[in-house]
Amino acid sequence: MTVSETQRLTWQRDVLGEAKRMLVKLRSDADHGKAIEINNIIAQVDYAVLISEEIIQRNEHARKNSGTV
Repeated sequence: MTVSETQRLTWQRDVLGEAKRMLVKLRSDADHGKAIEINNIIAQVDYAVLISEEIIQRNEHARKNSGTV
């Protein structure tokens, strides 16, 4: 079975979403200094999710336009 780039990116996006949920929970239990560090990590995770989502949408759009839906 060949897994498409879009499917792999979808999995990546889902894993990153779960990582963000875990970080948010961890942040609520952290002291102020650690919470700031966790906020920075959450921002990086959000950015990676955004990039994945943009590529997924681009691939889906290209697939629809090529007639291989």
